[in-house]
Amino acid sequence: MNCTEFHELAALDAVGDLDPAGKARLAAWIADDDDARAEMGRLRDAAAALVMACSRPQAPSASLRSRILDKIRNQSRTSLPENPKSARAAALNVPVAPAGFSFVHQHERTWVETPIPGLKLKILSVNEREGYRVVLAQLAPGARFPRHIHKTGPEELFIVSGDLETEGRTLRAGDFLHAESGTDHGGLCSPHGCVALLVEPVGGPEIPMAV
Repeated sequence: MNCTEFHELAALDAVGDLDPAGKARLAAWIADDDDARAEMGRLRDAAAALVMACSRPQAPSASLRSRILDKIRNQSRTSLPENPKSARAAALNVPVAPAGFSFVHQHERTWVETPIPGLKLKILSVNEREGYRVVLAQLAPGARFPRHIHKTGPEELFIVSGDLETEGRTLRAGDFLHAESGTDHGGLCSPHGCVALLVEPVGGPEIPMAV
């Protein structure tokens, strides 16, 4: 394999469009080549940053937002069961959550793909009043999250499983990271895949969601 072919394969890998045969050739190339692995990391960071720059979520118009909210309210009024237990709670024979409590079980709220290759999200809670959200993030083996700045507040990150490399350190299950507001957070990479729990400001860093 020559340098031109390496860069072609690495570029396809960075955007998630490399076939299994190409992945095998690329893996063999970088197995003992630190420079090649570093170049792959730079290409993945660049691809992820480009996706984020081109995929900013668009706020709905005032009229569209109003129609959606009206539809939700109407459905809520017509779908409330007569029994104080929800249909799901009754079917599962579990008590209804008291006012002020919200539960999310493992099988609920499926993972949502994002435009960043290898990144899936599960939004657990959003507190608009306090301005933060709680998110589960899943990175596939070798996936990267691009460099970003914590402009609107701090980020709390707890590794649930797997490993995550950031700021020259490797975090594993049970490890925790606090990034203060205003910090410049270099690209994150998960060599073997990971699941992390994030508490971060509602306004950012923005993670584009797939439509």
